[in-house]
Amino acid sequence: MKRVLVTGAAGFVGRQVVAALASRDASITAVVRSGAVSLLSTTVDRVIVSEDLFSEDESWWERSVESSDIVIHTAWYTNPADYMTSSENSRCAEGTVRMASGVANSGVKRFIGLGTCLEYEQTGNLLTTMTNIRPQGAYASAKADTYLRLSEIFRKTSVEFAWCRLFYLYGEGEREERLVPYLRRQLSQGREVRLSNPNQVLDFLEVSEVARQIVEVALSDSVGAYNVCSGVATTVRELALRIAKQYGREDLVMESSEITNQVNPAIVGRPSL
Repeated sequence: MKRVLVTGAAGFVGRQVVAALASRDASITAVVRSGAVSLLSTTVDRVIVSEDLFSEDESWWERSVESSDIVIHTAWYTNPADYMTSSENSRCAEGTVRMASGVANSGVKRFIGLGTCLEYEQTGNLLTTMTNIRPQGAYASAKADTYLRLSEIFRKTSVEFAWCRLFYLYGEGEREERLVPYLRRQLSQGREVRLSNPNQVLDFLEVSEVARQIVEVALSDSVGAYNVCSGVATTVRELALRIAKQYGREDLVMESSEITNQVNPAIVGRPSL
């Protein structure tokens, strides 16, 4: 039985990762804030509480992970209002580097980190793990920098390092401010949905499938970067209409009066799994 430590285990992605690990009969250690302990499922074998895991030092992490075979690091700053630009991204990056340094000294076999499709140069072409890295903005830059720094740390050790770049997630446990919860809230109440960028082409994937792919990488012996995505190009309008069909209210999907005339490059990946 694999012993797996999951950071952010009560979060949007973390909860699904825990569920996917449980289906694979793993022994799970969850790292969470004290206020999130009640959100954990009964499949968790051990709980480690940290009120701010990004402030913990190397020795704390070395002690915390010493009984684990694999670490899956899902925690990060994710407030939808400002996560793309917040200085919290730099703090998360520094805290993750300290974590990695502790892990490197602990005897852990594998470390799985989560990146973003926004690390790539956004050309509109299909994004592969060979696409140039050219992040824009605080969030993408912090993720790309973390990948490079962790690669260097683990290169000097026996720890196997994999980096899962996530595309556009939706599903159970998503924060209310995000697109799909907004769509469901409006449609369930019979209210219009106004799309400001309906022609934007993105790669959407349900979070439980995202977690399944992360766990597949974690339980393998492969290393390097992975794209966790669907490989399917979908416009925001198509996604909205697909959800509206579930309510029988496709008529409520409309364009915003403030619709943008500029369509950003498509962000669609080639799946690694």
